[in-house]
Amino acid sequence: MTGAARWPLHPQPEAGEALSSWLIRVADAYGMTPGQLVRHNLGPASFELGDQNLSDLDMEPPPGMLEALHERTGVPRDQLASMTIAGWVPWLLDTLDPTQGTAAFETYVQQDSVILPPGRAIKRDLPIWRAWLPDRPMMRRACPRCIDDADGESAVFALASRIPLTIGCPKHGYRLEAMFGSLGAFIAWEDKDMVPTPTDPRVTAMDRRTHEGLATGTVSLPGRAVHVGAWLRLLRTLLDEVNTPTSTVRPSYRSNLQLVWQTIGRSPRAGQIRWRPYECLDWPAQQAMLHAAAAAVDLIETGRIPAAGTLAPLLHAQQHPAVYDGDPPHHRIDPAPATTVWQAAMTSIRDVIGIARQDAGTARQLLSLLTCYTPNELAYSRIRGELIETGIPSELLPTRDQAARSG
Repeated sequence: MTGAARWPLHPQPEAGEALSSWLIRVADAYGMTPGQLVRHNLGPASFELGDQNLSDLDMEPPPGMLEALHERTGVPRDQLASMTIAGWVPWLLDTLDPTQGTAAFETYVQQDSVILPPGRAIKRDLPIWRAWLPDRPMMRRACPRCIDDADGESAVFALASRIPLTIGCPKHGYRLEAMFGSLGAFIAWEDKDMVPTPTDPRVTAMDRRTHEGLATGTVSLPGRAVHVGAWLRLLRTLLDEVNTPTSTVRPSYRSNLQLVWQTIGRSPRAGQIRWRPYECLDWPAQQAMLHAAAAAVDLIETGRIPAAGTLAPLLHAQQHPAVYDGDPPHHRIDPAPATTVWQAAMTSIRDVIGIARQDAGTARQLLSLLTCYTPNELAYSRIRGELIETGIPSELLPTRDQAARSG
């Protein structure tokens, strides 16, 4: 394929666009169908397609096809790969191999936490599982406003619209609706009486972050900017937490989870009785889970529910400590009001707890400070348990016997 002639017409891919969407726009430029374009105009790479369904190109196209498209259009191969699900591995998805189910689930979903403290996730046996990818054909969804704006030309479809990762269009704030289509081309709405429906502003905000990450590789969060892979793992972890049976968590966390669902007017877990991973739910239930996740993010960011997870600091704005201005010259310094001193102390404690979640030395020092006057083992264990509840891993907090042996 080396030296293949460059095609004179090839619209550039848009940020976050699916490969199938871009191929149909390229084919339109030549008056072809996308099938004609890829099956007869990619040289030897066209034969690699074989009997492969063209609708699967957004999942994992033959490697030779991406190379041939690169040679004919000049679009970098890495950019073409990022327009497919396979191109998201390993940064956004750990693996496309579903047989790594349980191990992949524990690593991707349960390694960290958001609302719940670390280590509280229920262990699951999932022999077959892949993050974000249901075991059914890829979705076909579109924004009604985007279709109207296309005005007879080929609309641009985001790769995110093909999997249950977002609910709505980040540009227009309308729910993506199920459609009939071929290789990314819009044909008709599945619901012929479809009425465009705005999404909840919290959902729109969450979807915009996801699209920002897929387009730029980075998501801006209150705590700091993070790699899109970290954002998708945070979101998938949160989806697992809002799907946690409330009977399995402590009362304080149970009330937080219940508040999340009350905020969107739904019963916990959208009324489900039997637990199933997010990917195995039907789309209405997945929409409810995404809506709950968006509400949880908003509740955490606005401080209406506490979050004890390892990823929770990403959703809190960084607090910059006040800098002392110095003493006024020749004036008596009045003591600070008790409330101000107490507020400062509580802020310091929260900061120390945040550091202790990651640093063993800080965790031990904090436990030692809080237990230096404890009269017995029971009191020591109670304080240690309360620190674990704040999200400090238990292995960083020695028992009283361990502390005594270490001197």
